[in-house]
Amino acid sequence: MAQRTLIPDFSEANPIYVGATVSAYTVSDAGVKTATLATLYADETSTTLLSNPQVLDSEGKFSQPVYTAVAVILTISGLSIPDHDTGIIRPKPGDDELYAAVSRVMALAGEAGIDAVNAAASAIAAAAAQAAAEAAAASITLPLIVASGGTGGTDAATARTNLGVEIGTDVLAPTGSGTGLSGVLKTGLHSAPFPARAMRPANTSGCAALALAESSTHKVNDEYLAFDAASIEYAGFRFRAPKSSDETAGFTVEFEWAEASGAAAHNVVWQAEMQAQGDGDTIDSAWGSAVTVTDTGTAGTRRFCTTGVVTPGGTWAEGDMIHVRLSRKATDGSDTLDVDAYLYGVMLGITLAAGNDA
Repeated sequence: MAQRTLIPDFSEANPIYVGATVSAYTVSDAGVKTATLATLYADETSTTLLSNPQVLDSEGKFSQPVYTAVAVILTISGLSIPDHDTGIIRPKPGDDELYAAVSRVMALAGEAGIDAVNAAASAIAAAAAQAAAEAAAASITLPLIVASGGTGGTDAATARTNLGVEIGTDVLAPTGSGTGLSGVLKTGLHSAPFPARAMRPANTSGCAALALAESSTHKVNDEYLAFDAASIEYAGFRFRAPKSSDETAGFTVEFEWAEASGAAAHNVVWQAEMQAQGDGDTIDSAWGSAVTVTDTGTAGTRRFCTTGVVTPGGTWAEGDMIHVRLSRKATDGSDTLDVDAYLYGVMLGITLAAGNDA
């Protein structure tokens, strides 16, 4: 019978296979894996048997040498990657097999002379060469190189480098949460700040000019536009809508404000209106529907409040100039603040439908 052969696979450490289950199955005469588990031995000569399947240790290898006396195919399972098989691992021929081959040669010599002996010797040499080729093909050197279908690495970073997918060089790096990509402008809602300095009081019924407030103790400075408590006043700014913007989504406006000192009541009603103007559009066009938001202030605090969706008047298209008009609806019954409202700025919410403006 065949001699026991050391199974070379998983005799050396490979972190990729830590904790994997390795099952050794016998092979049919046609070279096909059967459903029968092979007998595994602890050495070349003793009767000590090993369990089949084997579980690889914390270094990704067999915990001790494993021998087989029959041809086997190993199945590797229990990993995050799909189950997979090795090639055929064949045992070395035993003395009985060698003796049978020699006897056959001698018999042929007696029957047919030297020509038959030479023919038999050639057949034996060819069979030996075929066996050696199959053994070489079945032997796996880990880690597998890329050309053989592997990664050539024993850790994730090396594997990515060998495969040309190194993070931050060949592919974009994930963000800290792992749910997005850094360096990529994603579609969806984005924010654009416009401080009071970016706005101007309107020529008609405009708010007060840009001023600077400073807190009394820690000297925190804020620029602001003051809106009167008795009448509606306006301020505005404009910007070009990016080509990547979603014209069906509209905008939102978050007001950042504070109340002047000495207020007895504290509700304020802010209002936002917009219009879109493209090439050839009339400058003196109607504003879109006004959207309001009511917020309650307290002395010495910063407040934030956000409108619903504001849709520009006109036919909005990519690249249009968007005019924004802001006001305090001081005459609205819900506006009870009896002092000026200081507008520090707004945060504009804009929805993008593409990652760039190409």
